[in-house]
Amino acid sequence: MKKRGIILFCILFMMFSLLPVHADMGPKSNISINVECDEETYYMALLTPYEQYGPHHSNPQNCEGISCRFYEQAQLDGFYLIHDIETLSGNDTYSWTYMSPDIFKIILYLPDSDQFILSETYEKYAFQNTYRLIVDEENASLQLIEDYDYSSLIVTFLVCFSMTLLIELFIAFLFNYRDKKDFMFIVKTNLFTQILLHVYLQFMVYKYDFFSVLFYYLFAETAVLVIESFLYWKNLKKKSHPLLYAFIANSCSFLLGSYLLKTILYLIHY
Repeated sequence: MKKRGIILFCILFMMFSLLPVHADMGPKSNISINVECDEETYYMALLTPYEQYGPHHSNPQNCEGISCRFYEQAQLDGFYLIHDIETLSGNDTYSWTYMSPDIFKIILYLPDSDQFILSETYEKYAFQNTYRLIVDEENASLQLIEDYDYSSLIVTFLVCFSMTLLIELFIAFLFNYRDKKDFMFIVKTNLFTQILLHVYLQFMVYKYDFFSVLFYYLFAETAVLVIESFLYWKNLKKKSHPLLYAFIANSCSFLLGSYLLKTILYLIHY
């Protein structure tokens, strides 16, 4: 049984090691704003208190047309225009996808009424920031609402928990853990550890960059391995090699989780 488990682990390790790794996976904090506006065409940008932020910088000397008026409005308020002005229509989305600033103001230009609307100052609340912006043209005001998609966290947990459970139950079967009692204990243990794991990781994703999450994920999976090893050793000691089972099962689920995490990050960035 020990030899069969080690062989399975080696096969899965090689399989996941050969999966493609996508380049450019570094941290990319962004801001996405879903705008609710009745104007057929309008212009929007974010202003910052920084004259330069990462690769972005203010360049009023080379402005043309409407961009010159945006620079003028920004300077009147002591802020800077360092990013592109986007042309939007009706209910549309404004995005700053690379190195978005921590502090910003929203500025809109409505060509039909030839007026600028400037918001108050905001700070990012997370690493991936999603907002809903309500434009009140009559009162020339903007209402910005945090709109983080928490529902996706539930879907992510269910998918990852299901995949992890299938892997660990399959390996349990190979280790001859085939009693209903053993299976139910493994299910309950995984439910407990996966809830802890995902609460921890989702908090890290919410507050920090995805690059850091890879480190946090390794740390969290190590903690899960320790917890499950102890629980299996205490409750499956009459079975063969409970500690070896815990190591192989968690190693395989960790490799799968790493691949899923890389895939999710790739889809989010691109």
